[in-house]
Amino acid sequence: MGGRRKRRHVEWLLQRYFLIVWKQLVVLREQLLLVRKQFVVLQQFLLTGATT
Repeated sequence: MGGRRKRRHVEWLLQRYFLIVWKQLVVLREQLLLVRKQFVVLQQFLLTGATT
């Protein structure tokens, strides 16, 4: 019976770890989207700067 309880604890730890990693991935994705937006703005600025 003790072994089953330990396995449940391991599953709980894995779920917690997965949630932490998932949150970090979501934050990272948002940061990447922001960087991409800034890059697009910068690209447009450079293009308009080069044409004028």
